[in-house]
Amino acid sequence: MIILLLNILVGAMVSFAGSLPVGVINITAMQIGWSKGIRAACSFAVACAVIEAIYSTVAVVAANAFIHTDSQRTGANLVSIVVLLIGGVYYWRKHPTGERSSTGLNVFSKGILLSLINLAAVPFWLVYTAILQTHHWISINSFPTITTYIIGISLGTALALLTFATIGKQAGRHLNPNVQWINKVTGTILFGSGLIQAATLAQGL
Repeated sequence: MIILLLNILVGAMVSFAGSLPVGVINITAMQIGWSKGIRAACSFAVACAVIEAIYSTVAVVAANAFIHTDSQRTGANLVSIVVLLIGGVYYWRKHPTGERSSTGLNVFSKGILLSLINLAAVPFWLVYTAILQTHHWISINSFPTITTYIIGISLGTALALLTFATIGKQAGRHLNPNVQWINKVTGTILFGSGLIQAATLAQGL
């Protein structure tokens, strides 16, 4: 039971943090919160969480396939280090995206569409699942453990988007999407995590 709860908690925390960088999806959540209210934002968040669950499931299956030997774990660590460092630099240099024009899609369909084209979710969860499992922060060796991990990821995504929607509702017409500091913080966390991961790997060699 503790393992299942830990899977949910860790999955939710990583998913929430991974949803913080400003992009089209969370800016859209802010716009929906401002223009249509929290109920509509909930529908949008659920749609995004469903697609995130599908993409993270693909990543979990892939992660399980290549971290069962010492050499594979080392390879996974090296890949994760590179991705973390590149991700850190990317978010440090990234400028927030502006608003997109409104379409005729309802909010649920819009959430599905925007999440489907966010293919970066698969490598993101592939890397982080490998890291978390390698360090024994999660367990994904059975159907219940995988299911709870995916549930946690979905909850974290939905909670993050609802947080952005709430910000949008509160800020109203004075909403300023140029919160570049979020990208800076995210970049710092990713780059720092990469350095820590590299130091840990070097000590084990």
